[in-house]
Amino acid sequence: LNQEKIEKIRKNVNYFREKLNITQESLAEMIDAECSYIAAIEGGYKSSSIYFLHELAQALNTSLKELNDINIK
Repeated sequence: LNQEKIEKIRKNVNYFREKLNITQESLAEMIDAECSYIAAIEGGYKSSSIYFLHELAQALNTSLKELNDINIK
């Protein structure tokens, strides 16, 4: 992923997580991931596979399209 896409996903993961009022730790538990990995995605330090993004989208009650949408928040 290029830096622009990583930034969009970073912002949107954070937006949807906060909208659901869940912690990074809770989100990580929902998808069987490390909390540090969620923090790295939200911090813009890591990109992720399409499979992992799909898991995130499901846990956040959204779609892959919305995770990549520049117009969210």
